[in-house]
Amino acid sequence: MASGTTRYDFASPLDADGAQFGDALIDGIMASRAFRRLKGVRFLGGIDYVLVRSPNGSRARYSRYEHSVGVACLAALHADLRDLSPEDRRLSCAAALLHDIGHAPLSHSLEPVFIEHFGLGHHRATEEIIYGRVAIGREISSLIREHGVDADRLVALIGGKDDRFDGFFAGPINFDTIEGILRTHSYARNSVATPDPQAVVRASVRRAGDVDR
Repeated sequence: MASGTTRYDFASPLDADGAQFGDALIDGIMASRAFRRLKGVRFLGGIDYVLVRSPNGSRARYSRYEHSVGVACLAALHADLRDLSPEDRRLSCAAALLHDIGHAPLSHSLEPVFIEHFGLGHHRATEEIIYGRVAIGREISSLIREHGVDADRLVALIGGKDDRFDGFFAGPINFDTIEGILRTHSYARNSVATPDPQAVVRASVRRAGDVDR
């Protein structure tokens, strides 16, 4: 994956299909059936309909697809800022893109029901997909092997068990929470200015002074 090739506009986050990473693995994951399924999984689950009557001042509603693409773009930005090796950049971006691949319909809202009745939460479902243990995950599992990415390292990163990459997977301030919190803020309160997620990542890497803090 070449640095500086990511294209995504956080000011128009519903246009996630236009994101470009310049990497065959990431492009392959985005085109896979398992990842495109996330277009039908609401980002805020049931809250989406109960509390947010007019998201973004319109009827457009976010999905886990847009969120996951945004998280991957933040990982790509961090890779550029830290001048990561092509291998680490690919691993980080793949983990960011796949972190929610196991989410069920209505996202977190229905997860307790799935765990109670089936013993299956989205973290375990994500692992099943990455390892290709279920039919919908075999395409992604094959892509991961084809491009030389270690599935165990990928799962460890997504699960927060690996604190590399400045803790942006394992720490309290991570790619997922930065993108998710700011997306929710802009989604529910369209009239209020929301910080750019990329600016938060840059500040988290720099930590040069009070403004960054």
